[in-house]
Amino acid sequence: MNHGEFARAKEIFELRSAKGDANAMNDLGWIYQYGLGVEASYAQALFWYQKAAALHNTAATINAGDMYRFGRGVPVDDAKAQAYYRTVGSEHDPSVSYELGFMYQHGLGVPIDFRKAKDLYWSAQSDGYGAAANQLGYMHEHAQGFPLSLKAAYCWYVTATAQGFDAAASHLAKLEAQGVSLSPGGGDCDVINRLD
Repeated sequence: MNHGEFARAKEIFELRSAKGDANAMNDLGWIYQYGLGVEASYAQALFWYQKAAALHNTAATINAGDMYRFGRGVPVDDAKAQAYYRTVGSEHDPSVSYELGFMYQHGLGVPIDFRKAKDLYWSAQSDGYGAAANQLGYMHEHAQGFPLSLKAAYCWYVTATAQGFDAAASHLAKLEAQGVSLSPGGGDCDVINRLD
């Protein structure tokens, strides 16, 4: 598959899937989702993801959750997405912690719970997931589960940028235009981020 030989990869994945290989089932889902050598089919992708998820394949479980979370071939169903993500457990994948955090932050399929969102984002950013650090900044900037603190928001946006989440740079620029900045050496952020 990595060499673009999708027809051959599909044959191999089908043979392995017939023998109960959940990784191969997940790979078949990927092939169908993105139309790699076949006509793209969200229905087929979801079929294979669900089959692999039933065998406790982490990647396939996340992929099935994403199908419902983002409405890929099915209506958006945050409750079903949550169910898949919870099956995996946020400790296994920072992207799951992030998605669950986002759902709690915005009340998608669950009541809004800033505390749970904060904890899930903290876990994800601890694993270097910059989008989660960005959301912690947003929550500080908009007093969601934290007291309003532009300094703390700035620090989390710095962290998000350092973790490769480039979109945080626009938040930094906005706060800098308001006069918020780091102390020389950035020691303030180390303290603030540890306190959260």
